[in-house]
Amino acid sequence: MSSSQSTPQVRKKGEKASRIRRITTSDVDRVRIVTAYENGATPTSISQILNIPISTVYGIIKMYKKTWQVAAKKRGGNRPKALSPEAIESLRRWIAEDSTITLKSLTEKVHLEHGVRVSLTTIAREVKEFKTSTAHGTSSAKSSADSTRLSKK
Repeated sequence: MSSSQSTPQVRKKGEKASRIRRITTSDVDRVRIVTAYENGATPTSISQILNIPISTVYGIIKMYKKTWQVAAKKRGGNRPKALSPEAIESLRRWIAEDSTITLKSLTEKVHLEHGVRVSLTTIAREVKEFKTSTAHGTSSAKSSADSTRLSKK
């Protein structure tokens, strides 16, 4: 290997891979692409003229032919939680009853009682939220314990 050639970068253990940031083609460029295509320009020439990757030009033309829409679709969104408020309350109760219960046992109980299959990660995320809400004093159990302690004084 000569010194002019670059060596591939190797990720170290535990290091996350960087995500490729995708750039959405503007609606103005999309209209230009479709207009040029309808006027007889080839995708290759459109790509060269507008300095847009040819795969992007083909994709925009394909979507236009299929849906007759030029505007880009919205990306991402707000995904609802897999667990209902009732299931979350059940988790709180089960953990209060037995603090040594495993995540696997909790997933099985949620499935049996609420009919929802969730991953261990989902349960762990909810348990973590319990711990942070308790640490910040927003837990109802903590506030009732505090009021009991205050009434004894």
